Amino acid sequence: MSQDLTEYRKDEYKKVKIPFGFNEQLQKVSLSLFHTFFVAMTGHGKTLGMKSLLLRFRELFPDWKVLIIDSKDKRDYADLNADIPLCFVEATDPLDLKNLMEPIVGAKMMYYFDKIIEEATFDTLGEIQRNIHKKVVDADEGRIKIHGKELGKLRVLDFTLAKLVALIEKPNIISELKLQDGFNVMPVSLPDVKNPNLKRAFQQLIARSTLLLLLSNPLYERTLLVLDENHKWNPQRYSSICKQPLSEFISEGRSQDKIVWLSDQALTKIDKEALKNVKIWIVGQQMEDNEIEDARNTVNSITDLSVTNKEIKTLKIGNFILVDGLHRTVEKVYLQPYGTPDEITQQIAKGADPELAEPYIREFEYKLRKSMEVDEDLVYKEICEKLRREREEMLDTIKDLKENFEKRVKEVREKAFQEAMAKVEEIKKEWKIEEYQITIVELKDKCANLETIVKKAQEDLAVLDEIKQVMGKLFPTVQAVSVPTEAMPIMPSITVAEVDERITQRLSSGPSPVTMVTVDVDQRIKELVKNEIINRIVTKIRALPESAKKAAWWLHEKRQANIRALYNYMFDRPPDETGRIPGTFYMNVVNPLQDAWLIVNEGGNIHWSLQEKLQAELKEVLTNSDLEKVPKYLASLLL
Repeated sequence: MSQDLTEYRKDEYKKVKIPFGFNEQLQKVSLSLFHTFFVAMTGHGKTLGMKSLLLRFRELFPDWKVLIIDSKDKRDYADLNADIPLCFVEATDPLDLKNLMEPIVGAKMMYYFDKIIEEATFDTLGEIQRNIHKKVVDADEGRIKIHGKELGKLRVLDFTLAKLVALIEKPNIISELKLQDGFNVMPVSLPDVKNPNLKRAFQQLIARSTLLLLLSNPLYERTLLVLDENHKWNPQRYSSICKQPLSEFISEGRSQDKIVWLSDQALTKIDKEALKNVKIWIVGQQMEDNEIEDARNTVNSITDLSVTNKEIKTLKIGNFILVDGLHRTVEKVYLQPYGTPDEITQQIAKGADPELAEPYIREFEYKLRKSMEVDEDLVYKEICEKLRREREEMLDTIKDLKENFEKRVKEVREKAFQEAMAKVEEIKKEWKIEEYQITIVELKDKCANLETIVKKAQEDLAVLDEIKQVMGKLFPTVQAVSVPTEAMPIMPSITVAEVDERITQRLSSGPSPVTMVTVDVDQRIKELVKNEIINRIVTKIRALPESAKKAAWWLHEKRQANIRALYNYMFDRPPDETGRIPGTFYMNVVNPLQDAWLIVNEGGNIHWSLQEKLQAELKEVLTNSDLEKVPKYLASLLL
C-alpha cells in the first residue's frame, strides 16, 4: 500500500493519491485528494474507513494538518487523543442571528426578523441578549411600555439567546483557532446538553467559526478538514449559519490547499446546493428507498456518471462505490482497513465474508489507541513546564496590575484631594467661613478694647469717689438731693462761680481727665462666656487625632450610627462583622469626640450632637443666627 514519495515535491501533492482498497478485479484503487463526500448507513464501516484513510493521508502528507469536527455524543475520534479548544467568532449580523436561532426553535424565524434587526446593535451575542432581557424585565415591572406583540417577540429572542450565550461564555472556548501538527480533534458533542436543538445551534456556531478562521488564515494552508454528520451543518429543511461558510470553503478552499472531507448516514436531510463542487463520492449501502434514490440522483447529477439503485442497496459491509468525477470513473471497491493484509483485502473484495478482516481491525484499533497514548511522566513534565510558564506570566501580570493599581490609587487620591479642596472652598464660600473668621478676630479685638474700657471705667469710678470725698469736705452743708441747678441757693460766703472754679481746680489736679462711659455689663458677660466656650471647643476639635476627625466627618454625614458600624467603617471591615471592639478605639476616637461636644454615646448608639449641645449649654448667650452659623464653622474645622 506504500508509494515511492522520494521525488515528491511540495507543489506536486495534487498528483499523489491515497491508497483506498481493491476492486472486484483485485486491482489497487486510490483516492484523489479533492473535496470528498462519504455517505453510508450506520454500521457499514464508514468511520473505520475514514480513520484508515486519515492515517494513510498522514503518512503521505506529513506537512499537512488534519482538523476533525467530532460532534457525536459517543465520539468517533476521541481515540486520536488530539483534542483542541473550541473556537468562536461572534455572529451579530441580523441574518446570521436569524439562521442561528432557527435550529433552536425548529422553525423559520422570519416573523421575528424585524425585531432581530432592531436589537442586533451590539458587538457580542452576550450584549445583545442582556439588552433584550433588560427590556423585557423593564416592561414587566412597568418602567417602559412595549406593545404586547413586540414584547412577545422579545421574550422569544431572550429565551432563545440566553441558553446559547450560557454555552458560548464557558472558559474552554477561545476566539482563535489553534492547530498543532498532525491530528486536531475539536469535540463539539456536548453530551450534557439534553436539548438537541440547542446543541445543534451551538455546534453550528462553532463549525461556522472554524470554517471562517480556517479559510481566512494563510497559516492554515495545507489543511484537511473532516466534517462528519453533514446534516447538522448543511440542513435541507431550514437555514443554517454554516451553509454559506461551508459553500465558500468548498468553492475556494482547494486553491489555498484546504480540502474538506464530508460524511453522513444519508443524503435526504442535506442541502445539495453547497455540494456542487464535491467531485469525489464514496457511496456505501442504503436500505430506505427514498435514501437510495436520493443518493443515486445526487451522485449522478453532480458527477454526471451512473450509479444504480441496486448497486447501492446490495453493497456488503466495507464495500463502497467510489465515484471519481475528476477522472470519470465508477468502481465498486472494498475499503482496506488500516493494517489489514492485501491478501485478506483481496479475498473480501472478491466476495469473501468481511468478518475475515475483524482480527486485523481489532488489532488496528488497539494499536491506534496505544499509539496515541503518551508517557505519563512526559505529560506531567509538560504540565509542570506549562504551569511554570503560566506562573511566571501570572507573576508578571500581577506585577503590572500592582503597578497600575498603585498608579491608579495615586491618581485617584490626587483627584480626590483636589475635589475635596474644591469642596472645602465651596463650603467656605457657602458658609462664609472666612467672614466668620474675620468676625471672630474683630470680636476678639473689640473684646480686648472693651476690657481696656472697663478697666479705665473702674479707674474713673475710683476718681469719682475721690471727687465725692473732696466735694464733701468743700461743701459739708450740701445734701445729696436732686434739685434743678437754677433752684440751688447762693451761699453768702461763696459764689457759684467760685464753686465751679474750685471743682475745676480739683479735677485738674487728678491723675487724668475723667472719661464718662456707658457699659452694658450683662451683655459683656454673655460675650465673654460665649467666646470662652467656643474657643475651648475649637481647641479640642483641632487637637483631635486624624482617626477621630475621619470618624467625626462620617458621623456628621450619617447623623447617627452604632459604635460597631463606626468601628467597621474606620477599619474597612464588612458591615456585618462582629467581635470585640478594643478599648483603644474608645480612648482614641469615641471619648475625644464626646469631649469635643461632637457626639453623644448612649449605650453604644451614637449621634451627631454639636448643635444640640451648643443650644443646650449656650442658649442664653447664642442668638438664632449664632446657632445656625457656629456649628457649621466648627464642623468645617474637621476638613
